[in-house]
This record gives sequence, structure tokens and C-alpha cells, in this order.
Amino acid sequence: MEVCDLKTLTFILAACCLQAAHAQTAAAPTGAKIEPGLWEINIALKSQSGKAEAAMKQARAQISMLPPEQRKAVEEMMAAQGVRLGDGTSSVKACISKEDAERGEIPQQAGDCAQQVLERNGNSMKVKFSCSTSPPASGEAVVNFQSTTAYTSQAVVDTVVVGQPERVNVDQTGRWLGAECGSVKALGR
Repeated sequence: MEVCDLKTLTFILAACCLQAAHAQTAAAPTGAKIEPGLWEINIALKSQSGKAEAAMKQARAQISMLPPEQRKAVEEMMAAQGVRLGDGTSSVKACISKEDAERGEIPQQAGDCAQQVLERNGNSMKVKFSCSTSPPASGEAVVNFQSTTAYTSQAVVDTVVVGQPERVNVDQTGRWLGAECGSVKALGR
């Protein structure tokens, strides 16, 4: 597997979680805002062809077979971006600034993404999004808010995995970890 495939998978994880997190702040049906600080978004992917899961498994295997110095560099790069590739669930850490949380906005981390709220209903909402990034990604998500510190989301994302068009179902849980972000930079910074 080439490094660009690992970057593609990292982007897919980040794009999916950021779209849901952005949708979370836009929703605020009761006027509540999310908490600023460090968030962890756990992501489970299921693709139509199984290629996304196979690529994730291959990425983990390739990383484990790298010489120690290279493996450490890749792991540090992913950790600096708050990304952890897991067997069934991967995670991304995101830092939301106080100003962005107060405005109810989360800036996009990568590429040009647009979002449209399709429906709001109580503590849930449905959004449509499109990112003209590499690879491109678009889809719809339903976000359910438990509180200002927790949400769940189900999304269907159309993107490109290992050079082929792919539809990926993404289940997420987001939880607030605390007010301090540590080494994780605020989104959009």
C-alpha cells in the first residue's frame, strides 16, 4: 500500500467526523452550543465492496512492517493529526476553539466542503455535504444529540477508495474529553 492510500483513508476518517461535528454545532435546535475543547470521534466504516475495510487492515499491516524509525514517523504523524486506526473502530481527535463553539461553528479542516441542513427534528438533524477534496466526498448524515458533550451520527458517504468509487456507511460517536486540547490544534488553524 502506498502512503497516499494511507492519507486517503486518514482523510476519509477526518472528513466524515468533521462533517458530523460541524453538523452538530449547526443543529443546536434548543439554542445549546457544544463544549469547546478536545473531542474524540469514534468511527466505524462499512463499505459496499469491503475495500475500505480491507484498505484499513492493509494500512495497519503495512505500518507494523515498516522499519522502526519509519513506523515511528508514520505513527507520530497520525497521532499529531489525532488519528488512530483500529480493527473495527478508528478515532480522530479534534480541538474546537471557544470562539468557534460560541458561534456554533466548526471550521473545515481540509479542503472545500459545503453543507446543507435538510431537516431538524427535536434533538436530531439531517444534513447533506459535499467536499471537493482529493479524494472527493459527498453524502448525507443523521446526527442525534445526547447533550452538549455527546452525539451519535450515521452517514452514507460517496468517495473514492484505492482509486475506485465507493459508498461507505459511517457510524460515529462523539464525546467531549475536556477543555484543554493539549497538542491537538484547533480546527481550521
